[in-house]
Amino acid sequence: MKSISAILSVALAWICTSQAQADWPQYQGPTRNSVSPEKGLMKEWPAAGPKLAWTFKDAGLGYSSPSIVGDRLYITGARGKEELLICLDATKGTELWKTPIGPKFDFEGNSWGAGPRSAPSVSGNQVLALGGEGNLICADATSGKLLWSKHMMKDLGGEVNPIGGGVGSKPGEPKIGWGYTWAPLIDGDRVICYPGGPKGALAALELKTGNVTWRSTTFTAMASYSSPIAAEIEGVKQYVVLSNGGVTGVSAKDGTSLWTWEKEFPDVAIPTPIFSDGMIFASACKTCGLLKVTKSGDAFAAEMLYKSKATRLLKNDVGGSVMVDGNLYGYSDKMGWVCQKTPSGDQAWVAREPLKAGSVVAADGMLIIYDEEAAEVALVEANPEKFVLKSKFALPKTTANKAPGGRNWTPPVVNNGKLIIRDQELLFCFNIKGE
Repeated sequence: MKSISAILSVALAWICTSQAQADWPQYQGPTRNSVSPEKGLMKEWPAAGPKLAWTFKDAGLGYSSPSIVGDRLYITGARGKEELLICLDATKGTELWKTPIGPKFDFEGNSWGAGPRSAPSVSGNQVLALGGEGNLICADATSGKLLWSKHMMKDLGGEVNPIGGGVGSKPGEPKIGWGYTWAPLIDGDRVICYPGGPKGALAALELKTGNVTWRSTTFTAMASYSSPIAAEIEGVKQYVVLSNGGVTGVSAKDGTSLWTWEKEFPDVAIPTPIFSDGMIFASACKTCGLLKVTKSGDAFAAEMLYKSKATRLLKNDVGGSVMVDGNLYGYSDKMGWVCQKTPSGDQAWVAREPLKAGSVVAADGMLIIYDEEAAEVALVEANPEKFVLKSKFALPKTTANKAPGGRNWTPPVVNNGKLIIRDQELLFCFNIKGE
């Protein structure tokens, strides 16, 4: 009897762990690195693509990727003049509720697309969503009831770097660039935000109330379009963020600046840094770097490990990169898809054809790539020896609301054997579970 009980306990623990791992509760997945822990997925898709489970046709305008916990999917989108946090049944693709975030983000001359840009974040029975104009709301994850809100500009004096254009590049305009884009980072009982500006680039809020716990008053860069990540380096918990002045780590305890790798990025800084084995990979504006952060006494220092141009191949500007087994994969501007080894930075391979620029996630030893122009999805081996394209298919339908300069910038999501792809108001769910 004891042996049977033990077996059942192990089985139950395995099931619970597997279910927890299947959730995609925030931008770029469980650990915010675009890597899914799921196993048993298809290694090759049919020529027409994996089986379509459902299509949701009213996600609205915007570039928010979905977040999924259990049987609930959360996404943001603009319908009419309003931005909404929308909750769907993740198994059926049917709408359960919607909650207003604020007015639709847009501006005169905007050819890149209107609406919210940020993915929701979920913890327990709370879901947070950030609007393009900077209003952060916290809603009940079951009912959608508004619990609290905090505006990044009105309440926190925030600023988005308008470098390269957007709102704020002209005198007298509020500095909001192409809108607030980063995804809120939930860390225990607090929410890490990136309002930017002279009062402190980062802010920690109480998850329960939205009250401010601290501001990073010694780090006052304007916000970029990159999302903050959590890391423990040399035993010290910290939050790492990319700005147009480089990469900075601040203390999780009080927001004090711990270290900065100074690098002036002359245009929009978008990809989220990747933390692995004490190293941080960052890429923006046609350059990249691998940082080693060390501690001596109470002082931290960041050292650039890439010393030559030959090791700065993975120059990813938009779609992000993933690290699988110590190898970095991503699209390098004007080069093609790249595999780059760490920590050396040596080039493993470059594939200039047949895939164009896009976003990428990794799952079960494979890369899932969403072409930002052609509305096509590809399956590629995460293979450091050679580029191996296994499958590619086109979406069954494309948006009728594509902005002139807009592209498919929403990254894929892998959850519970499903692949979720967004093209503006269209949300597709495909079955990718193996036999």
